[in-house]
Amino acid sequence: MTNIKFENIFAAAMESGDHPQLVILRVDGEEVFEGHISQGETLDVNVKMPITTLAVEMGTREFDALGHPGDFLNFKHVVQNPPPAEEDVWKVTVFDDNLFGTLFRSHVPGHGGKFELRFALPSP
Repeated sequence: MTNIKFENIFAAAMESGDHPQLVILRVDGEEVFEGHISQGETLDVNVKMPITTLAVEMGTREFDALGHPGDFLNFKHVVQNPPPAEEDVWKVTVFDDNLFGTLFRSHVPGHGGKFELRFALPSP
């Protein structure tokens, strides 16, 4: 069985500047990782899982005044084919020639930025 390893997230640009941003990684609707990142930082993910059909999403969430978490808020996946398009979900294609990383851009108010998710296909 082929596995995919999500290695890290790089925050290339963020509207919030110095304030850390909560970033969540979901695979097939299940949250597999969350962590805080600031602009210019790299956040280690280190999550490995088998590939069947994977729908990969990155996003965040907001918290109410009492600290209760709200719903998952999608960042948009940027498709690199011209013309550039945006999607909520990135479907993993195992035999894609461009398996080196993927970009997500935030359009959630107050959560703007550009995040790069890096991954690899390690041996089974």
